[in-house]
Amino acid sequence: MDSRFTNILDLHSIENSLKGLSSNDKPDFGVMSPQQMVEHLIDAVDLSMNKLQPFDGIEQVDVERARKFLFSDREIRPGARAPYSSQPPEGGQYATLEDACASLIERLKDFHQFFNQTPDRKTQHPLFGPLNFQEWIIFHNKHFTHHFKQFRIFPAG
Repeated sequence: MDSRFTNILDLHSIENSLKGLSSNDKPDFGVMSPQQMVEHLIDAVDLSMNKLQPFDGIEQVDVERARKFLFSDREIRPGARAPYSSQPPEGGQYATLEDACASLIERLKDFHQFFNQTPDRKTQHPLFGPLNFQEWIIFHNKHFTHHFKQFRIFPAG
């Protein structure tokens, strides 16, 4: 595992990082609050398990070029916006940041179980196309790293 990226399979490390997050923290870039960021990560994990449908109205993207980035060692740059996301998530799905963090850990456990049941399953990412378990791990590792750096809770652990 590339140590420049958060390892979403290391739940202890993820939990430790999330413990460093306070609802009053301001991001180094972007406009999300800590709770919006955690809920955004929950949505991304849900997407990988087909609990959310890929977004409509996505800009035309070069999937091959996007996948080349995904499988590179490059990080998501600070302030980058996904072509399918024009607004930050509303937040407020959970009563507190702590509730959202606990739910994120549970979703990561569900993610592992979801793909353990059908290891060769692929689910749709709106930018990178169909991804299998290992490819989703690469995406989530990069995505979590990006947002953990946004709130200075990286490196995990």
